[in-house]
Parts: sequence; structure tokens; C-alpha cells
Amino acid sequence: MDLPKLSKISVGHSSFWCNLYAFTQKKNLNYKNGGYSMISKAKKLEILSGDCNNSDIHDISFHDYHSITELIIGSDNFQNVDRVSLENLPFLQSVSIGSNSFTNHPDSFGSNADRELIISNCTSLTNVTTDSFAFSDYNNLNMTGMRDIECTNN
Repeated sequence: MDLPKLSKISVGHSSFWCNLYAFTQKKNLNYKNGGYSMISKAKKLEILSGDCNNSDIHDISFHDYHSITELIIGSDNFQNVDRVSLENLPFLQSVSIGSNSFTNHPDSFGSNADRELIISNCTSLTNVTTDSFAFSDYNNLNMTGMRDIECTNN
């Protein structure tokens, strides 16, 4: 299915995307070639606040979203994810992460040497914003191949 005018994908509470992503990663399937190639053409990916906390998702990569310019992840998502990868996204300009996302310690701080955020070769990225306690127990931040970038914590 080809949707050339698709510009935004919004993912809501308990959506198929979280379950589909977990299933495809666990089963080592490629959902892009399984009829979901339309998502790679989206300009904006928004995951709404909610419970996108599937216990099977431990590693998440957005590399299939080649055309994405904006990534918004609402609050209280991806608590079980240990590794987040934003790599080789040449059009990505802005990333916004809501409060208590990517943490096992909501409204608090922890420490886990195995948790990692990778931002690499996103040459158009100029703004990364995180709300309170996002990534609060991540110990590793790896940023390479970047130009001018502004990081803020609200």
C-alpha cells in the first residue's frame, strides 16, 4: 500500500503500533516489507501519552522512518526500553519526549548502566526537548555526526 500524501502518524493509547512493533522485533520480522511501508513516508510521528509500555519492547529504533522531520513521544511511554536509537535520519529536525518516558522510575531518578540513548547522523536535528524524568535512569548518551543542536529539559 502506498500513501504518498501521508504526513503524520499519531499513535494512541494501547494502539496496534506498540503491539505490532513488539511482535515484529520479537519474531525478527520486517514489518516494513509486510505491508506497512507507508509509515516510512511520514513526516511526523507522534506517540500520544498513554501506556505504550509493552514488556516485550527493550530496544527501539526509528531508522525505518527515513522521511521523518519531527518525533513526538508523549508522557509515560516505553518504560521497559533499554536502548533507543535515532540513527541516519537526515530530515529529522525536532525530537520531543514527554515526562516519565523511557524510565523505570517515574517521577524519580535511577541508575542503569545498560540503558542507552543513541542519536547519530541526524544532520538536520536542531532541537531535542525532554520533559521531567524522561530518561531519568539512562546512564549513556551517545551523540555523533551532529551539527548545531539545542537540548532542553522542561
